[in-house]
Amino acid sequence: MNKGDSFSSPYIPFSQLEERARQYAETGGVGTAREQGRQIEWFVFRLCGQLFAIPLDCLDEIAPVNPGIRLPGMPSQVMGLMMLRSDTILLFDLEKVLGTTRDGPGPPLAERVVLVFRDREGRRTGFLADGIEKPRRLGEGFFEEGPSDAKTPDSLVDGAGDLEGQSLNRMNTDVLLTTINNII
Repeated sequence: MNKGDSFSSPYIPFSQLEERARQYAETGGVGTAREQGRQIEWFVFRLCGQLFAIPLDCLDEIAPVNPGIRLPGMPSQVMGLMMLRSDTILLFDLEKVLGTTRDGPGPPLAERVVLVFRDREGRRTGFLADGIEKPRRLGEGFFEEGPSDAKTPDSLVDGAGDLEGQSLNRMNTDVLLTTINNII
């Protein structure tokens, strides 16, 4: 496919889109987390210099950061509203929801991504993350239960494992969605 023949985003360079498409094709695509002979597909993303993982089926979609509307009087974790394919999405600063801190400035907003989750009632909610990594198939016992190295409340991150010398923190998406419902 030639650069002129394909979709291009004003936020993500064409070369990055091609690389992400190749990575997702290697892992079977973005869709339902499925067991692969005792392996589960995980979506891995970066936030504040740390790696986090969620089951791939918990993620509804990944989107570029779009201009939005700040909501006055809302808690600091709420960034505002953004439009995504004619849906209005409430956008949260995941860093503030998790209570993590960074050692320096984060990446520019245009280089960050929005992770969109759908709760059990079908509501879609966006969370700002620093970037995405390659999806991974990890064995059933990869994550050790209990506190991790992540600088977050233990209930939001309920396990960790070693991924190529770096801590990979398992995020509990049910607790995350309950937490944001309590914020607003």
